[in-house]
Amino acid sequence: MKQLMLGLLLCLPIMALAQPQRHTPRDSGNDFLHDCGEQVPALSDSDKVECLMYIAGLYDGLTSFQDASGIMLFDPPYGITMGQVKKIAEKYMNDHPSSLHEWTAKLVLKALMEAYPTKKR
Repeated sequence: MKQLMLGLLLCLPIMALAQPQRHTPRDSGNDFLHDCGEQVPALSDSDKVECLMYIAGLYDGLTSFQDASGIMLFDPPYGITMGQVKKIAEKYMNDHPSSLHEWTAKLVLKALMEAYPTKKR
């Protein structure tokens, strides 16, 4: 029994490597554009919702951080939509192709900081 357990434990890493790795829009800018970009042909309604939900969750997290910490990273206008945030992020990614390997959240934050800089006090 111990040998069987040891054999299974040794096989798990190999089995994990053999599984195809599914990327998600949050992994990198490349993945975000691949899954959520305007250039994606026939993006299904559920895929569109998934992409906007990712953007909404990220945006809510960033603005909640700003509210809780008092550290202003960007200054968005009242009434901004998640579709607008997605377009801003996508434009930033398309304008900075050398950064597409970076984590999507980092790129979205950079996009928002560039689009809506904080006011100097």
